[in-house]
Amino acid sequence: MGIVYLSIPLMSTAILTVYAYIQRKYWLYLVSAISMLLIKETSLIVLGSILLYEIFVSLSKKEKIIAILKRTSVLAIPVIPLAAWFLAHYLTTGYVFKTARVFINKGNFFSIFFKNFMKHFIYDSSIENFNRTNWIILIFIIVFLANSIKRKLEYEKLFLLIIILNVTLFSLTDDLPRYFLITFPFFLLIGARASVSLTEQVKGKGRIFLLLAIISLYVGLSVMNYHGTRQTDGWRLESNMEYLDMVRLHVKVCEFIQKKHESAWVMTNDPLNIALQKPWYGYVDKPMKVIDFRTLERVEDTIIVWSAQSNFGPVVNFMHKNIQSLKQIREFFYKGKRVRIFKFAQ
Repeated sequence: MGIVYLSIPLMSTAILTVYAYIQRKYWLYLVSAISMLLIKETSLIVLGSILLYEIFVSLSKKEKIIAILKRTSVLAIPVIPLAAWFLAHYLTTGYVFKTARVFINKGNFFSIFFKNFMKHFIYDSSIENFNRTNWIILIFIIVFLANSIKRKLEYEKLFLLIIILNVTLFSLTDDLPRYFLITFPFFLLIGARASVSLTEQVKGKGRIFLLLAIISLYVGLSVMNYHGTRQTDGWRLESNMEYLDMVRLHVKVCEFIQKKHESAWVMTNDPLNIALQKPWYGYVDKPMKVIDFRTLERVEDTIIVWSAQSNFGPVVNFMHKNIQSLKQIREFFYKGKRVRIFKFAQ
């Protein structure tokens, strides 16, 4: 359950939508764009980027306003099914979004924007995860853009627009590393374009050797992102394959609880609370009795599961407050990650 994020199909349909737009395959565009928006509404940034790009390009060609409006209206058709879904949701629940959950970031917009770009877009996917590829790509892109000021860029502008609007969106609302996954294919495409552009400035056979060196560097550094041994909270593990370590640990924990403490109440937090209650995720054979850390402080015959994946404020506060009255009965450890199981001392 921790691997199949909405961000994966969202990224795939976003790529297909942009590809269909570039190739002017309108039926494919409509199908992929509608699918993309219905997977997650935040993908409006991709559709919005396409519309803005189309308008800017058309205006630069000095086309008639009516022709521009007709074309952008066709491109905006995928918004209609999304609006219908929002309406159905409103009629069912009485709200579209819970206001308190939409614009929740507080602080200076520019500082949050910079944090999102550097931390989630570059830092979370590089230094913390043993992968420097994004830094190298970013440097190549900066050099490429600096050399291309007087040249006519093609779809790089569209790709940059998608990245900038995505970072802007999550500077206003909640943000997690996985929310930026949709932008990485476009970032890598610009990086590839930048690499080729830079190698074209080298004469003779040296161009081929330089391009091969860049490819080897990309691949080598990317492979380093597949494994790690950090002991940290789960959100930081989402941006590389270390999350599989937490999945492995949680499977063992759920098997242990189901076998040794079948009748006990389990106090834990997301995502273990869901895994223990929903057998179809594959962690347990039947639903277990689960208490959230925020619900109450103590229930008889309760075991407490503290996972690195669930290192949230309420969990940390609860553990610090009650640690003296808890007795550890089991610990699961794997590659720097651990899950600890406690009971209240008698």
